[in-house]
Amino acid sequence: MTQLATFAGGCFWCLTRPFAALAGAISVVTGYCGCQAADPTYESVSRGNTGCLEAVQVRFDETAASYQSLCDLLFRLIDPCDDGGQFCDRGPQYRTAIFYHSEEQRSMAELARLRAAGSGRFDKPIVTAVRPFRSFTPAEEYHQDYPGRCPLNYRVYHDASGRPAFLHKTWTFNPGYPPAPIEAPEEELREKLSREAYRVAVLGGTEHPAPGSGAVPKTPGIYVDVLSGAPLFRTQEQVNAAGGWPSFTAPVEPGCVSVRQDNRRSAGRAAVVGAASGAHLGHLVREGASCAAGRYCINAAALRFIPEASLAAHGYT
Repeated sequence: MTQLATFAGGCFWCLTRPFAALAGAISVVTGYCGCQAADPTYESVSRGNTGCLEAVQVRFDETAASYQSLCDLLFRLIDPCDDGGQFCDRGPQYRTAIFYHSEEQRSMAELARLRAAGSGRFDKPIVTAVRPFRSFTPAEEYHQDYPGRCPLNYRVYHDASGRPAFLHKTWTFNPGYPPAPIEAPEEELREKLSREAYRVAVLGGTEHPAPGSGAVPKTPGIYVDVLSGAPLFRTQEQVNAAGGWPSFTAPVEPGCVSVRQDNRRSAGRAAVVGAASGAHLGHLVREGASCAAGRYCINAAALRFIPEASLAAHGYT
């Protein structure tokens, strides 16, 4: 049997993927709930005076997932203590709520609130409302599965919103992170990337070596994937390389990059690829490496550097 669950958690884009990935999820629709005005649109809801909350409606198989588990997931995706909106999105339309469809759902939603309050994760009162469901209006088509439709736009917004940093700080994990591999339309990639970054990261090219580009920067920080924003390398593992490309002894985590066979120019070359995006990064060089595993020789165009002092502002912790 199937059930409906309706949740408001700030920007409805940010709830789509985590709920869709839940076992038993059948569909996730973004829309507007709790409205006082008829026929809400994104433009009218954005003014903050319609009574509408941005929400998602999840249809799920109750034999594979419980309503309780969905409520618990919501509290791991939001700041339930913020009554003025969520993260960078301010206004009543971004408040959090659980809209129950039955008395059984109301009881489980209230218990989820109590579990969140007693979890020790929050130092302020829980303000997420538990409200009866009245009506739900699906949002415009371009808002449906926005992370899948416009992955680069979504990643930029999501990383800068403050949500990832809060979730990393509050919980031991961040649902939905690292991001799924990006499959963006070619026109979106060309718009977001420089010509050189597109040639290297998307088409698998190699940039011309630049004198001094292989030197270790003086400012501590991390290098992230130019496509997905996933952390890849730290300056602590960067080594001086005479070849003219940034080089590293190891990635941030073993799973953040993958190594694949690349026989396009010479047999046996090992290409380094961003695990989260599939972006071509560079090659693993074993000759004369500074460590037994080899040296990661990376194209600068495939990376974006974030100074340590700016990590929190960009949503990294």
